[in-house]
Amino acid sequence: VAAVKDIESYAQSVAEDRPELLKPYDASDALPLKDRFELDLSPGKKNIPDPPRDFKEFSTIEDAKSYFSLYFPDMKVDLNGVADKSGARALSQLERLRRVYPELITGDLIVNTEAALPEFMQEEIVESLAWTWQLDNSLGLNTKFFGDDDALRIAVKRLKKIGHAVETSAGVAEQIVTHEVGHLAYNALNSELTARIDELFDSYEGVLARKVSGYAATEPKEFAAESFAKLYLTNSTNTVLKKMRAIFEEGGIVFPVKKSQAQKSAESVARRFVLKRSIEAKREFTKSQSPVRNI
Repeated sequence: VAAVKDIESYAQSVAEDRPELLKPYDASDALPLKDRFELDLSPGKKNIPDPPRDFKEFSTIEDAKSYFSLYFPDMKVDLNGVADKSGARALSQLERLRRVYPELITGDLIVNTEAALPEFMQEEIVESLAWTWQLDNSLGLNTKFFGDDDALRIAVKRLKKIGHAVETSAGVAEQIVTHEVGHLAYNALNSELTARIDELFDSYEGVLARKVSGYAATEPKEFAAESFAKLYLTNSTNTVLKKMRAIFEEGGIVFPVKKSQAQKSAESVARRFVLKRSIEAKREFTKSQSPVRNI
Protein backbone atom coordinates (compact mmCIF):
# COMPACT_ATOMS: atom_id res chain seq x y z
CA VAL A 1 0.00 0.00 0.00
CA ALA A 2 2.83 2.39 0.89
CA ALA A 3 4.55 1.66 -2.41
CA VAL A 4 1.39 2.36 -4.36
CA LYS A 5 0.94 5.63 -2.51
CA ASP A 6 4.53 6.59 -3.38
CA ILE A 7 3.78 5.90 -7.05
CA GLU A 8 0.61 7.94 -6.80
CA SER A 9 2.53 10.84 -5.24
CA TYR A 10 5.20 10.66 -7.96
CA ALA A 11 2.58 10.54 -10.69
CA GLN A 12 0.85 13.55 -9.20
CA SER A 13 4.09 15.55 -9.28
CA VAL A 14 4.75 14.52 -12.88
CA ALA A 15 1.23 15.55 -13.83
CA GLU A 16 1.75 18.97 -12.30
CA ASP A 17 5.26 19.60 -13.72
CA ARG A 18 5.06 17.84 -17.12
CA PRO A 19 1.39 17.32 -18.03
CA GLU A 20 2.38 16.56 -21.64
CA LEU A 21 3.89 13.24 -20.50
CA LEU A 22 0.52 11.89 -19.39
CA LYS A 23 -1.04 9.72 -22.09
CA PRO A 24 -4.81 9.19 -22.14
CA TYR A 25 -5.97 5.60 -21.68
CA ASP A 26 -9.51 4.42 -22.27
CA ALA A 27 -12.30 5.16 -19.81
CA SER A 28 -9.97 5.55 -16.86
CA ASP A 29 -8.64 8.76 -18.40
CA ALA A 30 -11.80 10.43 -17.19
CA LEU A 31 -11.09 9.41 -13.61
CA PRO A 32 -9.31 11.65 -11.11
CA LEU A 33 -5.59 10.84 -11.02
CA LYS A 34 -5.71 9.29 -7.57
CA ASP A 35 -8.42 6.84 -8.69
CA ARG A 36 -6.18 5.48 -11.44
CA PHE A 37 -3.87 4.07 -8.75
CA GLU A 38 -6.44 2.32 -6.59
CA LEU A 39 -5.03 -0.87 -5.07
CA ASP A 40 -7.26 -3.89 -5.66
CA LEU A 41 -7.86 -5.42 -2.24
CA SER A 42 -10.69 -7.70 -3.33
CA PRO A 43 -10.46 -11.36 -2.20
CA GLY A 44 -8.24 -13.35 -4.51
CA LYS A 45 -5.06 -15.39 -4.62
CA LYS A 46 -3.53 -13.48 -1.73
CA ASN A 47 -6.24 -14.81 0.58
CA ILE A 48 -5.84 -18.49 -0.30
CA PRO A 49 -4.85 -20.41 2.87
CA ASP A 50 -1.84 -22.71 2.87
CA PRO A 51 -2.63 -26.44 3.01
CA PRO A 52 -2.31 -27.93 6.51
CA ARG A 53 1.15 -29.17 7.41
CA ASP A 54 -0.10 -32.64 8.32
CA PHE A 55 -2.13 -34.23 5.55
CA LYS A 56 -4.99 -36.55 6.43
CA GLU A 57 -6.00 -38.99 3.71
CA PHE A 58 -9.31 -38.28 2.00
CA SER A 59 -12.15 -40.59 3.03
CA THR A 60 -14.48 -39.62 0.19
CA ILE A 61 -14.48 -37.76 -3.11
CA GLU A 62 -16.33 -34.92 -1.39
CA ASP A 63 -13.39 -34.55 1.03
CA ALA A 64 -11.06 -34.23 -1.97
CA LYS A 65 -13.32 -31.71 -3.74
CA SER A 66 -13.51 -29.53 -0.63
CA TYR A 67 -9.75 -29.71 -0.09
CA PHE A 68 -8.76 -28.75 -3.64
CA SER A 69 -11.46 -26.08 -3.80
CA LEU A 70 -10.18 -24.44 -0.62
CA TYR A 71 -6.42 -24.69 -1.12
CA PHE A 72 -6.15 -24.76 -4.95
CA PRO A 73 -9.09 -22.72 -6.28
CA ASP A 74 -7.27 -22.02 -9.57
CA MET A 75 -6.95 -25.72 -10.32
CA LYS A 76 -9.76 -27.11 -12.44
CA VAL A 77 -10.95 -30.18 -10.58
CA ASP A 78 -13.60 -32.33 -12.26
CA LEU A 79 -14.24 -35.46 -10.20
CA ASN A 80 -17.74 -36.31 -11.38
CA GLY A 81 -18.20 -40.03 -11.84
CA VAL A 82 -15.19 -41.10 -9.77
CA ALA A 83 -15.86 -43.87 -7.22
CA ASP A 84 -15.41 -42.92 -3.59
CA LYS A 85 -12.90 -45.58 -2.55
CA SER A 86 -10.46 -45.70 -5.46
CA GLY A 87 -10.94 -42.00 -6.20
CA ALA A 88 -10.20 -40.91 -2.65
CA ARG A 89 -7.09 -43.10 -2.54
CA ALA A 90 -5.86 -41.82 -5.90
CA LEU A 91 -6.35 -38.18 -4.90
CA SER A 92 -4.74 -38.74 -1.51
CA GLN A 93 -1.68 -40.11 -3.28
CA LEU A 94 -1.71 -37.17 -5.67
CA GLU A 95 -1.65 -34.73 -2.75
CA ARG A 96 1.16 -36.67 -1.04
CA LEU A 97 3.17 -36.48 -4.26
CA ARG A 98 2.33 -32.80 -4.72
CA ARG A 99 3.84 -32.07 -1.32
CA VAL A 100 7.10 -33.70 -2.39
CA TYR A 101 7.09 -32.37 -5.97
CA PRO A 102 5.05 -29.12 -6.05
CA GLU A 103 6.87 -28.01 -9.20
CA LEU A 104 5.61 -31.07 -11.11
CA ILE A 105 1.93 -31.08 -10.19
CA THR A 106 0.74 -27.72 -11.42
CA GLY A 107 -2.00 -28.56 -13.93
CA ASP A 108 -5.67 -29.42 -13.70
CA LEU A 109 -7.12 -32.63 -12.31
CA ILE A 110 -9.79 -33.84 -14.67
CA VAL A 111 -11.83 -36.95 -15.37
CA ASN A 112 -14.05 -35.63 -18.16
CA THR A 113 -11.86 -37.01 -20.94
CA GLU A 114 -13.89 -35.75 -23.91
CA ALA A 115 -13.88 -32.18 -22.64
CA ALA A 116 -10.26 -32.26 -21.55
CA LEU A 117 -8.46 -33.73 -24.56
CA PRO A 118 -8.38 -32.92 -28.25
CA GLU A 119 -10.35 -35.33 -30.40
CA PHE A 120 -7.28 -37.00 -31.93
CA MET A 121 -6.19 -38.21 -28.47
CA GLN A 122 -9.54 -39.49 -27.22
CA GLU A 123 -9.31 -42.85 -28.98
CA GLU A 124 -5.74 -43.30 -27.81
CA ILE A 125 -6.56 -43.05 -24.10
CA VAL A 126 -10.05 -44.57 -24.05
CA GLU A 127 -8.64 -47.80 -22.55
CA SER A 128 -6.03 -46.06 -20.39
CA LEU A 129 -6.49 -46.14 -16.63
CA ALA A 130 -5.19 -42.58 -16.35
CA TRP A 131 -3.25 -40.07 -18.43
CA THR A 132 -1.25 -36.87 -18.38
CA TRP A 133 -1.39 -34.02 -20.88
CA GLN A 134 2.10 -32.64 -21.40
CA LEU A 135 1.09 -29.19 -22.65
CA ASP A 136 -0.41 -28.08 -19.34
CA ASN A 137 0.65 -30.81 -16.87
CA SER A 138 -2.97 -31.86 -16.34
CA LEU A 139 -3.70 -35.33 -15.01
CA GLY A 140 -6.81 -37.34 -15.83
CA LEU A 141 -8.51 -40.38 -14.35
CA ASN A 142 -10.56 -42.57 -16.70
CA THR A 143 -14.02 -42.99 -15.17
CA LYS A 144 -14.45 -46.24 -17.09
CA PHE A 145 -12.15 -47.65 -14.41
CA PHE A 146 -12.05 -45.09 -11.59
CA GLY A 147 -15.84 -44.87 -11.67
CA ASP A 148 -16.07 -48.50 -10.59
CA ASP A 149 -13.78 -50.02 -7.94
CA ASP A 150 -14.33 -53.57 -9.26
CA ALA A 151 -13.53 -52.57 -12.85
CA LEU A 152 -10.30 -50.94 -11.69
CA ARG A 153 -9.21 -54.05 -9.75
CA ILE A 154 -9.96 -56.33 -12.72
CA ALA A 155 -8.06 -54.08 -15.13
CA VAL A 156 -4.97 -53.94 -12.92
CA LYS A 157 -5.13 -57.69 -12.27
CA ARG A 158 -4.96 -58.25 -16.03
CA LEU A 159 -2.02 -55.87 -16.32
CA LYS A 160 -0.13 -57.64 -13.55
CA LYS A 161 -0.80 -61.00 -15.16
CA ILE A 162 1.11 -59.93 -18.26
CA GLY A 163 3.76 -58.04 -16.28
CA HIS A 164 2.56 -54.52 -17.02
CA ALA A 165 2.45 -53.14 -13.50
CA VAL A 166 5.03 -52.24 -10.88
CA GLU A 167 4.88 -54.76 -8.04
CA THR A 168 4.77 -52.86 -4.74
CA SER A 169 2.89 -52.94 -1.46
CA ALA A 170 1.05 -49.76 -2.46
CA GLY A 171 -2.59 -49.96 -3.50
CA VAL A 172 -3.77 -50.01 -7.10
CA ALA A 173 -4.90 -46.38 -7.18
CA GLU A 174 -1.67 -45.19 -5.55
CA GLN A 175 0.47 -47.03 -8.10
CA ILE A 176 -1.45 -45.60 -11.06
CA VAL A 177 -1.22 -42.00 -9.86
CA THR A 178 2.48 -42.35 -9.03
CA HIS A 179 3.11 -43.71 -12.52
CA GLU A 180 1.33 -40.71 -14.06
CA VAL A 181 3.36 -38.27 -11.97
CA GLY A 182 6.38 -40.19 -13.30
CA HIS A 183 5.37 -38.97 -16.76
CA LEU A 184 5.29 -35.40 -15.44
CA ALA A 185 8.77 -35.96 -13.98
CA TYR A 186 10.04 -37.24 -17.33
CA ASN A 187 8.52 -34.22 -19.11
CA ALA A 188 10.34 -31.90 -16.70
CA LEU A 189 13.78 -33.27 -17.59
CA ASN A 190 15.94 -31.50 -20.17
CA SER A 191 16.73 -33.08 -23.54
CA GLU A 192 20.16 -34.27 -22.43
CA LEU A 193 18.70 -36.27 -19.55
CA THR A 194 15.84 -37.74 -21.60
CA ALA A 195 18.44 -38.78 -24.21
CA ARG A 196 20.31 -40.64 -21.47
CA ILE A 197 17.07 -42.41 -20.53
CA ASP A 198 16.64 -43.42 -24.18
CA GLU A 199 20.18 -44.84 -24.18
CA LEU A 200 19.54 -46.70 -20.93
CA PHE A 201 16.34 -48.14 -22.37
CA ASP A 202 18.20 -49.44 -25.42
CA SER A 203 21.04 -50.85 -23.32
CA TYR A 204 18.83 -52.75 -20.85
CA GLU A 205 15.75 -53.45 -22.99
CA GLY A 206 16.13 -57.21 -22.57
CA VAL A 207 16.02 -57.11 -18.77
CA LEU A 208 13.64 -54.20 -18.06
CA ALA A 209 10.64 -56.47 -17.51
CA ARG A 210 12.55 -58.16 -14.69
CA LYS A 211 14.33 -55.10 -13.30
CA VAL A 212 11.40 -52.67 -13.45
CA SER A 213 8.19 -53.99 -15.06
CA GLY A 214 6.82 -55.37 -18.30
CA TYR A 215 5.31 -52.00 -19.14
CA ALA A 216 8.71 -50.36 -18.68
CA ALA A 217 10.01 -52.46 -21.57
CA THR A 218 7.53 -51.00 -24.09
CA GLU A 219 9.08 -47.56 -24.69
CA PRO A 220 11.42 -45.01 -23.00
CA LYS A 221 8.61 -42.81 -21.65
CA GLU A 222 6.92 -45.74 -19.94
CA PHE A 223 10.31 -46.93 -18.72
CA ALA A 224 10.81 -43.53 -17.08
CA ALA A 225 7.32 -43.45 -15.53
CA GLU A 226 7.55 -47.03 -14.20
CA SER A 227 11.06 -46.38 -12.84
CA PHE A 228 9.81 -43.24 -11.06
CA ALA A 229 6.96 -45.24 -9.51
CA LYS A 230 9.25 -48.02 -8.35
CA LEU A 231 11.83 -45.60 -6.95
CA TYR A 232 9.16 -43.61 -5.11
CA LEU A 233 7.15 -46.56 -3.79
CA THR A 234 9.85 -49.13 -2.99
CA ASN A 235 13.41 -49.62 -1.76
CA SER A 236 14.49 -51.37 -4.99
CA THR A 237 18.14 -50.70 -5.79
CA ASN A 238 19.07 -52.77 -8.83
CA THR A 239 21.55 -51.45 -11.41
CA VAL A 240 18.94 -50.01 -13.77
CA LEU A 241 17.02 -48.19 -11.03
CA LYS A 242 20.24 -46.79 -9.54
CA LYS A 243 21.06 -45.25 -12.91
CA MET A 244 17.52 -43.93 -13.31
CA ARG A 245 17.65 -42.42 -9.82
CA ALA A 246 20.88 -40.62 -10.74
CA ILE A 247 19.29 -39.18 -13.89
CA PHE A 248 16.16 -37.99 -12.09
CA GLU A 249 18.18 -36.47 -9.26
CA GLU A 250 20.44 -34.69 -11.72
CA GLY A 251 17.25 -33.13 -13.03
CA GLY A 252 16.29 -31.99 -9.53
CA ILE A 253 13.80 -34.78 -8.81
CA VAL A 254 14.90 -36.34 -5.53
CA PHE A 255 13.24 -39.38 -3.97
CA PRO A 256 12.35 -39.52 -0.26
CA VAL A 257 14.40 -41.97 1.77
CA LYS A 258 12.26 -45.00 2.56
CA LYS A 259 12.88 -46.98 5.70
CA SER A 260 13.29 -50.70 5.30
CA GLN A 261 11.15 -53.10 7.33
CA ALA A 262 14.23 -53.93 9.42
CA GLN A 263 14.75 -50.23 10.23
CA LYS A 264 11.09 -49.81 11.12
CA SER A 265 11.20 -52.91 13.36
CA ALA A 266 14.38 -51.70 15.08
CA GLU A 267 12.88 -48.26 15.69
CA SER A 268 9.70 -49.85 17.03
CA VAL A 269 11.69 -52.02 19.45
CA ALA A 270 13.68 -48.97 20.57
CA ARG A 271 10.50 -46.96 21.18
CA ARG A 272 8.96 -49.80 23.20
CA PHE A 273 12.16 -50.10 25.25
CA VAL A 274 12.22 -46.37 26.01
CA LEU A 275 8.52 -46.44 26.90
CA LYS A 276 9.03 -49.45 29.19
CA ARG A 277 11.93 -47.77 31.00
CA SER A 278 9.90 -44.58 31.34
CA ILE A 279 6.97 -46.46 32.88
CA GLU A 280 9.26 -48.35 35.25
CA ALA A 281 10.96 -45.13 36.33
CA LYS A 282 7.59 -43.48 36.94
CA ARG A 283 6.44 -46.43 39.07
CA GLU A 284 9.63 -46.32 41.14
CA PHE A 285 9.24 -42.58 41.67
CA THR A 286 5.58 -43.02 42.69
CA LYS A 287 6.54 -45.70 45.19
CA SER A 288 9.27 -43.51 46.68
CA GLN A 289 6.77 -40.69 47.21
CA SER A 290 4.06 -42.88 48.76
CA PRO A 291 3.54 -42.52 52.56
CA VAL A 292 2.73 -46.24 52.76
CA ARG A 293 5.70 -48.58 52.94
CA ASN A 294 5.71 -52.34 52.57
CA ILE A 295 7.75 -53.84 55.41
